[in-house]
Amino acid sequence: MPKRSLVSTLGIFFLAASAGAPSSQAAEAELIHSKGEVQSLRAFVQKGDKVAEGAPVTTGKDASVILKWDNGVLLKLDSESTVVLKKSAGVPEVELTAGGLFAEVPPVAATPQGAAPKKGPIRFFVRTRSATMGVRGTKFYAAISQRKERKDLWMCVNEGRVGITDSISGKEVVVKAGQGVLVPEGKATTPPKAYPWTKKLNWNLNPEKGDTENKIDLKSAYDDLIGRDSD
Repeated sequence: MPKRSLVSTLGIFFLAASAGAPSSQAAEAELIHSKGEVQSLRAFVQKGDKVAEGAPVTTGKDASVILKWDNGVLLKLDSESTVVLKKSAGVPEVELTAGGLFAEVPPVAATPQGAAPKKGPIRFFVRTRSATMGVRGTKFYAAISQRKERKDLWMCVNEGRVGITDSISGKEVVVKAGQGVLVPEGKATTPPKAYPWTKKLNWNLNPEKGDTENKIDLKSAYDDLIGRDSD
């Protein structure tokens, strides 16, 4: 059965390519693993499907999905999460609008068999309403609070480091492996610190290496996060 391609009509574009690649070179993200209901452009998608440029991806309750781009970047969405794939000045971006995501960005772009190796590190950004996260060669997790009254952002790093710039202060905070930060809605980023419960997150983005489902209760974890930052 041939793989399906979901073509976006939103006028937003995503480029999954390493730094220095021509902006006209388009690419698609492949869905390599999913659980439960996953939709893109109001159509259900499944393993092997291609999610085209600009297509939003949404997971239902108790669902999850892993996407992979040609350059080797992996993205895993929690249940009840939504992202939109974009590009800005030729650099790949993901806009997180709800829920949580794991991102794994290799130090250099993957090279297709028979092709010349691509030079330079992969540049990759995750954006939310309150902050921008710049990523190179790292694995991290970001989530938007599930509280209706406020949309705080929380982010932690498992490998490498992530630079996060909030929209209030405009200052970049570098978060290293083992650290996390909170960006309260309408406020600046908190200082990086270790949050022990983050070790319970399921950092596996490779279905061939075992279970990939993130089973942590994000609401309880977020309440704990707020409590620690108010100490």
